[in-house]
Amino acid sequence: MAISLVCIFCLFVSAAVGETPSAPTRSPNHYRLRYREPSGCEPDNCNYFVGIDSNEGDSSFLDVYLVGKAKGWVAVGFSETSDMPKTDVVGCSVETADSTQVLVIDTYNPEYYNEVDDSETRGNASDVVTYIKESVDGRIRCVFSRRIKGLDPYPQDVPLNRTLYLEFGRSNIGRDSAKVTKFAYHDLGEPVISFNQYNPANHRGEIVNARPDIITEPQGVPTAPTRNASEYRLHYRQPHGCHPKDCDYFVGIDTNEGDPSFLDFYLVGKANGWVAVGFSKTANMFKTDVVGCSVDVKGTWVLAVDTYNSPDGKVNKLDDSEEATNGEAVDIIAYTREYADGVIRCTFSREIEGIDPCPQDFLLNHSYYLQFGRSDKVRDTANVSNFHFHDIGTPTISKSTYNPAMSHGEIGASNMRNNLILAHGILMLIAWPLLSFVAIFFAAWMKPALPNGEWFQIYFLLILSSPSVGAKPSGKNRWIFNVVHGLIIGYGLHILAYVSMGLGVAKFDEEHTNHKDQALVWLYVAIAAFSLLFNFGLFLLFTGEATLFRRDVRNIAPSVVGMLWKCCSKYSEVGSSPEKMELEDSARDPSNTNLLSSSSSTSPPKKPSADAPLRWVALIIVLAILLPAVITQISLMITRSNHV
Repeated sequence: MAISLVCIFCLFVSAAVGETPSAPTRSPNHYRLRYREPSGCEPDNCNYFVGIDSNEGDSSFLDVYLVGKAKGWVAVGFSETSDMPKTDVVGCSVETADSTQVLVIDTYNPEYYNEVDDSETRGNASDVVTYIKESVDGRIRCVFSRRIKGLDPYPQDVPLNRTLYLEFGRSNIGRDSAKVTKFAYHDLGEPVISFNQYNPANHRGEIVNARPDIITEPQGVPTAPTRNASEYRLHYRQPHGCHPKDCDYFVGIDTNEGDPSFLDFYLVGKANGWVAVGFSKTANMFKTDVVGCSVDVKGTWVLAVDTYNSPDGKVNKLDDSEEATNGEAVDIIAYTREYADGVIRCTFSREIEGIDPCPQDFLLNHSYYLQFGRSDKVRDTANVSNFHFHDIGTPTISKSTYNPAMSHGEIGASNMRNNLILAHGILMLIAWPLLSFVAIFFAAWMKPALPNGEWFQIYFLLILSSPSVGAKPSGKNRWIFNVVHGLIIGYGLHILAYVSMGLGVAKFDEEHTNHKDQALVWLYVAIAAFSLLFNFGLFLLFTGEATLFRRDVRNIAPSVVGMLWKCCSKYSEVGSSPEKMELEDSARDPSNTNLLSSSSSTSPPKKPSADAPLRWVALIIVLAILLPAVITQISLMITRSNHV
């Protein structure tokens, strides 16, 4: 009975904790996930090496192979942020007084410079199984297994089946006793931190550099891509939504199927000289790694070219490897290269690591701003040459960073020239269809509704920034001012502004859409048509009202009509002279302050015209229609601009 209970207990423990971890037999280079410093070194000769793989005896453990050129400790950390706080750290520590005393330690960083031990027993970590621990000739080496789900609470033990940042460090500062203690502060440079997060329990590949990305190891020769252009993992197109073959510019980026250490590029551009894509750590042209395709002066020979921009961003140069070979880029494999009907199209693969030093070749498994450019300037030789300065607009730059080796989806980008056009368009829409129209509306139609000068106060505020030359209201040449200021300058420039803005909106719509959706243009046409037709309708309405009623209410007529009446012989026949009407005009013109001050002391304020409610209703209609329409137009422009 007792034996049965013991067996049941053993089965329970076995089910709970799995099989016993077994000592790994694989060589260091065959660990599933690896980082080495310097790149390409043999593990036991590296300044730092770590290999991580699943334990063959118990899959709930991970095997860790650690080597470091250090006298104190060597360790690897796991964190949910690319920073030192809240990092789960495991490694090997040497006693200062006796270098033969090596312990495998499990610790964590709650904050900077404040490493704390896990709840460990005296000796090796309780959730770590140690196989090798040694320190020989200033080099520490240890092999151990660590539970994927440790025994201590988070963040002391971070579950190692999550995606985490990896941190690699070493130090010459050892322990001051034979017992377990935390790792002293690193004194051999800053720890290296992986550029992205990775899952230690299943990621495979070589970590290739400081703050690196992880790439799958080369598996063969790069093969020509068979995917369609729209199927590339990461892509940018201009205008937004266009089909690759119809785009002004298109680039697709994806991993090569034959050799994942290469990236495939699909480039299309409406240009006669070159089309290219660049990678930069900043959102400008400085220190940019640029690849693309260029056409010779005869338009018969297309080359795939690998170049870079100088630190000042003013000069594009060939990589050193291309200068040496005077041929196509040696780290680029070209598949298709063609130029026809003003369109350059090419596909090629570029090695992720490149062969030239930074910044000539960036590691394309890091995150960068992407730059998209094209030009009509051609090469003057059949040989390879750098890209000449772009002459088809300003290059577009991505709004955020992307990792060419891992990111996917549509790239959002912006262009300084387009941003200026957008800002100009927004200001024009606010100034002319909205503010200018309201100002003209007040000057043309609100005088009778605000007969005591209120209309002029509002009008004056609206045109304060628009100085104009006028004449005295009582002057005999006042009608000239009315014609020039009201008819020619006011309405004339208003109509010209609508035409000018219409051309700008049409151009903006063409550059920012797929040419099938013309919502921007039609909405603008509706705004312009409403503004002009509504004004013309009010002109007819109030002219007819003044004509049909008796003479004493004809002052509600539009200014242009009143001017015509004054100069018309028929107007004199109905009983009033032009001089009399000029005096009447000056008496009700609020800009004549002398008359206003003298009349205000002898006569009560004038009452609004009988049709004042109609005029206010018309103003409300104008604002209710124009304001939402202009806001919608601006929103559409911003949305289209964000899709550049």
